Amino acid sequence: MGVTGAAIGTIAGLLTSLFIYLVYFVKTSPFRLKLCLDSFNLKKIGKSYAPLVFQDFLESTLFILVLTAIISNISVVALGAYGLMNIVINMILLPVYAYGNATMTIVSKAKGEGDRDLILKTIRVTCSVLALVAVTLFMILSLQPERVFSLITPEVDLQTAASALILVVCFTQFV
Repeated sequence: MGVTGAAIGTIAGLLTSLFIYLVYFVKTSPFRLKLCLDSFNLKKIGKSYAPLVFQDFLESTLFILVLTAIISNISVVALGAYGLMNIVINMILLPVYAYGNATMTIVSKAKGEGDRDLILKTIRVTCSVLALVAVTLFMILSLQPERVFSLITPEVDLQTAASALILVVCFTQFV
């Protein structure tokens, strides 16, 4: 069966392992999940959920769908360049999200302990490191965009099209 057999075997093995771990967890864990439907809390959550899900739908689904449709009607190269720019922007944003989550965790713990000095120090250090990382990545991207894009694709026309717009896209992402 070749690659298909290896894929099926891997998935079957993972599902079997997951099943065994779940059975073991249910039998040995003191943690018990009890389903509780409280109408007051459901209404409260629902009131904040509806606008947030609508906003997320507009930003993450509808906007991207319309933008991709517009770009794909322009040309295939434009769509490919858009995809390349998305990959690079996501690579740049990864440290931002990681540091943001780490900072929120440390600040939340420090707030619980009432340590205001640790909160301010953590925010200062995080902002400094993020500024250094962002400036370094933007310098690399602005000086050698073709090299950055060549790590992702060998297509020179895609690299050229993405290089022409990447600084504008980066600027709009971070403003």
